[in-house]
Amino acid sequence: MKKEQIAFNLIVALILIALMFSVYFFIISKNPSIPKITTSSCESAGGNWNDCSNKCYLLYQQVDSTIVCTEECEALCECGGVSGFACPSGYQCILPSGSIRDALGYCEKVSK
Repeated sequence: MKKEQIAFNLIVALILIALMFSVYFFIISKNPSIPKITTSSCESAGGNWNDCSNKCYLLYQQVDSTIVCTEECEALCECGGVSGFACPSGYQCILPSGSIRDALGYCEKVSK
């Protein structure tokens, strides 16, 4: 490999590492006093833990079934719904906009 190409690859790698640290420090650790949500913290607060949920489905397909979402699984603490699921302290229930009664949503950290 040429020296210029190696140097370029090294610079790109360093930039990516710097971006990852930036995301952690400015987004993920924004509110360190609130612990990450777990199965037990979700369920003990009255939420519904779902190992294979989908934010797109919860926010959009409940409102309009013609909206296409990717088929991805994400562990989420679900809230709202007919059962009145709740979120742990420090989290808020994100529900779909619109006039759907008893819609199901997901819990997300309260941002300051």
